[in-house]
Amino acid sequence: MTEQINLEELVQEIEQGNSDFVLTRQETVITPKEKKIGLAIHIALIPVFGIGLILLFLSLVSPDGFRTINENTTHIHSRAYVKKHNLIVDYKMKNGIVQKSKSAIIESHSYISRTHNKTDNGGFLVYHLITPNQRSFKLINDDWDDFQSVEKTMREFVKITKLEIK
Repeated sequence: MTEQINLEELVQEIEQGNSDFVLTRQETVITPKEKKIGLAIHIALIPVFGIGLILLFLSLVSPDGFRTINENTTHIHSRAYVKKHNLIVDYKMKNGIVQKSKSAIIESHSYISRTHNKTDNGGFLVYHLITPNQRSFKLINDDWDDFQSVEKTMREFVKITKLEIK
């Protein structure tokens, strides 16, 4: 029988520093000043086909609405490896509350696929975990500007997990 994992609790543990490896982490803080500038832009756009009214309405019906206009809002999107469960967790949080989470178990015949494309204008680099039943789970997706950093992160991850890159 497999162990049931509570992803919300696991995400909270990861945020407290209890993960074995963080693949990616993006943290964005929206300040009250930025929110007020956005509100001013919404109001300024009212004469333009009523777009400002639509934006104001959407702001009002959002879960925060204008109640948090004087507070910072923190958004986090992260992917981390937890060796104890041998899985990768991908999650999004807003002000410490898990908004979305999913996970992928690293099975015995799993491997990592690497896709890249370089053009004159840049390019992209993507790594996926591929499980034996061919399910794909995105590990890292980055533009070509951060190529060396992504490659270094994946080399470290491969050492920890003993996965093969194909």
